[in-house]
Parts: sequence; structure tokens; C-alpha cells
Amino acid sequence: MPVVLLVDDDDHLRHLVTTLLESEGYEVIAAADGAEGLTRFRDLVERAGIVVTDLSMPGMNGREMATAMRRVRPDLPMLFFAGYTLEEARATGLLPDGEPYLAKPFHLDELVERVTALCR
Repeated sequence: MPVVLLVDDDDHLRHLVTTLLESEGYEVIAAADGAEGLTRFRDLVERAGIVVTDLSMPGMNGREMATAMRRVRPDLPMLFFAGYTLEEARATGLLPDGEPYLAKPFHLDELVERVTALCR
């Protein structure tokens, strides 16, 4: 199974998603913000199978982090989420065009389905 790099500043959600994805057989590397996510990514570069990240985080947001990662791995699958509807996420300018997105709150089954589909 591919390695999931999970980046979210909400400790509870990060722990919940980590536990869920690990129960599905994924190895999860978690980070609390964009800067830590980039550091973890540099350690993983080729092992990372997908990045699952919140868009709205203090400091470096999810889009800025994703842009930096894609300079190294342009083909890296990403799944973005935030507490916005899809339309609101697009309107903020945080969601890159055409990228997969889940609005919070989301169903955990939907998250697993999306991660599995994007890792193929």
C-alpha cells in the first residue's frame, strides 16, 4: 500500500484519519501544518503515494504546500479538504483547479474510497 502523507492542523481529526487509514492497511505519516508537511515529504519523496491535506491552515496553507511538493513530484496525487463547500473553496483561491476535494464534515468511508481511488 502507498504511503499517505496527512497534513491537518486539527489534532483530533489528524488522529482519527490516521487511525482509520492505518486500519485500512495504509502507512500514514502525519504532519500538523504545511511546513511540517514539506519536511515529512522531503523524507518520503518517492515513497509518498498521496497527500491528503487541509487547505486552510495557519502559516503555509495546503495549496502553497502542494505547489512546493509538485515542483518535485508533478504527478503526486493529492486530496484536499476544508470546511468550505466546493464552490466556496474555489472562490477562496485555495483549491487548485481540477483537484479532488472533500468538504468537511465528510464521511470517513468517503475519505477511504477517495484515497483508494487516487492511489491506483
